[in-house]
Amino acid sequence: WCEARLSSAVPLPPDEDPQRSAARLLLGGRALGTALDSVQRAVPGVECQVDLATLRAELLLRESRFLDAGRSGIESKEELKLDKKLREISAFRRKQFAGEALDKLQVEKVAKRTELFGQVATLKLQKAWAELGLALARHLPRLQ
Repeated sequence: WCEARLSSAVPLPPDEDPQRSAARLLLGGRALGTALDSVQRAVPGVECQVDLATLRAELLLRESRFLDAGRSGIESKEELKLDKKLREISAFRRKQFAGEALDKLQVEKVAKRTELFGQVATLKLQKAWAELGLALARHLPRLQ
């Protein structure tokens, strides 16, 4: 299975002091949990973690979780198109692993799996990163 990661400094408000933010995040575990949960609801299949010691956030998208996750209802047409192709390829791979022969077109589609996952991962991780910034902005004020 493929996976993609995005790791970077926590997206804090521009005028926020990092030490103050770290303390607020540490003290507000419930609000932070709510913010991370909202990211995972907005972008199903994405795992979100924040390291309070380094103020780094990590987003992870695993192909297997992404395919099992539901839809958020706010996917773009491009996301839906890529999602459909990846689900179709997943079905072909299951047939292949079960010993069934694939036709030439199906084999060509399976060969594009990694490339398609990369496109989906880019879209979903960008969306999750934006949602993380919004979620922290919504929930950090509660910690003052």
